[in-house]
Order: sequence, then structure tokens, then C-alpha cells
Amino acid sequence: FCLSVSAAYADVEFQSWKKPPDNNPGLNRKELGAMQDAWETIKCMANQSYYLIYSSGLGTKEHYKDVKCLQVRSSDLNHTLKSANYTSKWYNTESKEMESSAQYVQAVKQKEYSIENMLHLGQPQRNATSPNGTCYNLYFNFICESNGCLIYHQECWQKFFSTYSEKYVLFENSLCFILRSLQDDDGYESCEFWMREDWLKENVLPKVITKVENEKSEENEEEFSSADKTTYLYDSLFKELPSSCRYAFLFNCGYPTYRIYDKEDCDKMNEKENAPSGDVNGSN
Repeated sequence: FCLSVSAAYADVEFQSWKKPPDNNPGLNRKELGAMQDAWETIKCMANQSYYLIYSSGLGTKEHYKDVKCLQVRSSDLNHTLKSANYTSKWYNTESKEMESSAQYVQAVKQKEYSIENMLHLGQPQRNATSPNGTCYNLYFNFICESNGCLIYHQECWQKFFSTYSEKYVLFENSLCFILRSLQDDDGYESCEFWMREDWLKENVLPKVITKVENEKSEENEEEFSSADKTTYLYDSLFKELPSSCRYAFLFNCGYPTYRIYDKEDCDKMNEKENAPSGDVNGSN
């Protein structure tokens, strides 16, 4: 999968980007099958944790409020059912505590799709994948009001307005996932940029920090305040992410509006996790 868009062109093009219709089949094109494989996504998460870097959409405020340093990993893979256990872990900025949850996840097909391209989370285990996919009607418009959108999400085995959580794989490779997430019967949507942990920590962050330090030292101005430095660091973060991942996110989601990853909060979470059991306060 390759978007033939130069960086300079992208800066111009995506400034006027408009979000595609929520239920536009173009968001999940069949010809991109190899790059939209939900089972491959689940298997990748078994070998390495992935961090949610950016998220856009109403679902971000609804489901990721007070959430930083969100990471996920899969385990106990069932290759027959294409399913696994899905563990999430994050730092709650309000309680200042680490939290976690575990769900069942299964790769399923969208209707008339060539491969499993969706992650179904927290739903009852099914014995087999329906040959007709999930029977999700992509052409049925959402009912949108000022406080969000409702989705008539009738699947073959469920009722209207059923509670659900699913993530459409818009793009995936060995370094990142771009997911379109729909959660709950209120239909809050988010578009998410997930990055592999080792690549983030060993390649992306060192480049960003070095770049910030070099540019700061070259300027004969007042030293950046801590807040200015942090803001500038994360403004530079998106530019240092792998180009294929960035362009896939820009193409499907536009520019990111919310940053979920925060190194400082991740460090706090790691300190609490690694603190001696007798130290109830961790290393604050």
C-alpha cells in the first residue's frame, strides 16, 4: 500500500481535508485487503505492545477522557476462531493511577469483504465467521444530532441499537495500525493511530528529542520553558512517525486532533508498576 503524495503536497492538500461520510465504503476498500487484515493485527499485538498515539472524532472525548499512555496487547490466540484475549492498560490522569481491562476480541468480516477486516471487542464468542460477514449496512445513514450520532447497527445475530465495540482496520503494517473505532449504542466514533512499542521508544522518540534539543540550542533566544518544550516536542512527533502510517492516517482521518500518548505519563505509570509492593505511593 503506497500513497503517492509528497510531504509538500500533503501539507497543502490536507489543510482543506474534509472527513468522508462516516459510512462511506471507501474507508474499507476491498482492494486494500492485505493491508486491512484484522487477524494479522491481532497476531502482531501478541508479540509487542502497541500504544495509541493520536485519536480524532467524538469517540475520543467520550471514551478516552482522562486516558494517557494507553497500550494494548493480545494473548491466548485461537487460530481456528481467529480470536484472542485483548488487554488494555492506561494511566488515568484524574486518579493518577494505572488502570487496565481485559476483553475477548475476534477478527470478523464486514459484509461482502474479502478477509476479516474488523476487530469485535467484548462480544460473545462465535463458533464461526458468517460467510456474509457482519451484515453491517454501510449505506444506511447515521442519525446525527448536536450531541453525537446514533447508528442502526443491525447485524445478522443482533438487534437494532445493540451495544457493541468494533474497530475497522483501515491500514496495518509491521509498525502501525490505523483503526476506525465505533463503540457503544450511541455510535461515538474515533479514528486511531497505534504504534508498535519498540519502534516508538527506540526510533521515533530519540529522533524527536534530538531534533528539539538541536533546534533549541541553535536559537539565540530565551530558553524554552518546560511547557513550551513539551508542546514543541509533540508538535514534532507526528512528523517523525513512519511516512506510510502518517499518510494513511491523513488520508482516512485528516490531521490528528487529540494526542493520547504522553511520555511523562507513561513514565509515571511505569514507576507505579515497578514500585516495590510495600511502597503504596510508587515513585511520585
